[in-house]
Amino acid sequence: MRVFYKILLSFSRAKLILYGLGAMLVVALIIALLQFILVEMFTLHFEVNQPSLHSRAFLEKLLIGSLIVPLIETLLLQLIPMEVILSLKVRKRAFTSVLFASILFAVLHSYSMIYIGKSFLLGFILAMCYLVAKKKGYFAYGLVTIIHSIFNLFMSGISCLL
Repeated sequence: MRVFYKILLSFSRAKLILYGLGAMLVVALIIALLQFILVEMFTLHFEVNQPSLHSRAFLEKLLIGSLIVPLIETLLLQLIPMEVILSLKVRKRAFTSVLFASILFAVLHSYSMIYIGKSFLLGFILAMCYLVAKKKGYFAYGLVTIIHSIFNLFMSGISCLL
């Protein structure tokens, strides 16, 4: 974690946002491929009606998932728990705050075991970006919310197209 942290510290604000988003997309892609290989190949498939790009349901899902949810999740899963842990006088505060925030993120997204694993990794990336942004004096809450929002926007678009 220390090497990863030092690398992230060298990034500018824009590069940190792009890196965070890129890392989350890579994790999501790898997990999706593993899920396809391990699960989808061995199950029966039924047609599910996904909302079209032009439907009201899709636009509502996009608005809530890409704007409102990241604001709330970043507040409850990164900002509050990490700031509380970072304010304590204990050893390894940074590591503990990142680990705790990652676990919280995974628990909140416990739809399946695969999703829990993916969410833990995504939560780790978001927590590391929060920690680095805070250390560099950036508005950490805003930066992480932007990364999370763009990621959710991208994933919502992909899920609708598939």
